[in-house]
Amino acid sequence: MAKSGRPADSADDGFRASGRLFNPWLVLPVLWGLGLVHAFGVNVVFNDEWSLVPLFHGIAERSAGWTDLWSQSNEHRMFFPRLVLLASALLTDFNTKVQMYVSQLWILLAYAVLLKYLGGRPARKEPWRTGAGLLVGLACYNTMQYENFLWGFQMAFLMVHCFAVVGFYALHRALQENRFRWVGVALAAGVVASFSSLQGLLVWPAYVAVLLASAPTSGKSGLKWAAAVGACGLLVWAAYFAGYQKPDWSPDYLGRGLGYSVGYFFASVGGFAAARYAALAVAMGLMAFALAAVLVADLWRSRRIKENAFPLGLILFGYAVSGALAIGRADQGDGVAGAMTSRYSTFNLLSYLGMLLIALQEQARWRTEAPARPWRRRACVGVLAGFSAILLGKAVLYMQPCRKWRAERMAEIEVLQNYPAATTEQLGRLKPFADAATARHHVERLEQFRWNVFAEVP
Repeated sequence: MAKSGRPADSADDGFRASGRLFNPWLVLPVLWGLGLVHAFGVNVVFNDEWSLVPLFHGIAERSAGWTDLWSQSNEHRMFFPRLVLLASALLTDFNTKVQMYVSQLWILLAYAVLLKYLGGRPARKEPWRTGAGLLVGLACYNTMQYENFLWGFQMAFLMVHCFAVVGFYALHRALQENRFRWVGVALAAGVVASFSSLQGLLVWPAYVAVLLASAPTSGKSGLKWAAAVGACGLLVWAAYFAGYQKPDWSPDYLGRGLGYSVGYFFASVGGFAAARYAALAVAMGLMAFALAAVLVADLWRSRRIKENAFPLGLILFGYAVSGALAIGRADQGDGVAGAMTSRYSTFNLLSYLGMLLIALQEQARWRTEAPARPWRRRACVGVLAGFSAILLGKAVLYMQPCRKWRAERMAEIEVLQNYPAATTEQLGRLKPFADAATARHHVERLEQFRWNVFAEVP
């Protein structure tokens, strides 16, 4: 029986309650993501992808090895993404559009895990279940992430997104079922996320925070797991930063002062719900942060942190990434506006997902246990509904940047195929190489192995 005296909803009364194992409406977000790649993806090496060319060239000639896969790419150690990128490159003549489709698989896995979580939540009507699943899909496949979708190299960020979702779900299952094997799954997911991109390292403090916050209701096991997870996290961090060197071009940490970085943080937090205007993004970030604080405070008072460990982890991880960006990126030339770049939106969307999942999980309790304060529930639902409406609009409005992206990449194909006659300015569109000779040397490697745009040239 539930505390309110009403019978608790069956766990089977979730997405499977209708008797169907598959809801075709929930495929729509997946088709949207695949459609974006099909319509706007271009098979051309672009910007940071050029760092893979000498690596793949060395592996093809057996002059490179495992240590090269481990080496830094800017601040990141992309060991696992490089393995996937290398395999796809060797199988497809370095077709970057194929890599974009592979990236969609990581989003699909995260989406499936989120639907699995929702499938165990109590629900009353089929439209509710479908609507909740579509909202989750809208966030996973939102067009505002177009750079990560249409740039094969950005698979690294999508792998972090995927394995963070998997890791926090596994930690949630561990707490609910009191089984350490799920902690093992979380540890494995954390390792893959950490060695995919720098942002992945932040799953470890978020893991520990979730376990400690759940300790009042999870008993000694939660504290023991927090110690074990923290120790594993320290080992991963030590391995990551062994021999680490800050890139020469990297801006100074907190270079414009603490106040400016705080503004950058809130712009990042609210980037999913704002246009590319810094003041609006900061305002939306403050609103999102306040909503998250209200939701988490309510969970703490009702001693329901453990029951919401998964969404809480997503929120903490999303905010941790925003905080790291505020420290390390606020001093870049584009300033606060840089917090809203398409690449980073993949992470701040996780905080939206966390708030949404808490609201969906707690809506039944709000109706039965807090009827005297309906305004608070309505306010939370209203703000989340506003965020969801904005994301729906962004899914359509960001089609224009996708068209621009495609046009720019198509122009680069012509530059590549005619690189001997290309000017320094034209070669500079591919990547800011040191000089034209360096650029031509990289392109010659593509031509030598008939990779990428040269794969079908007679």
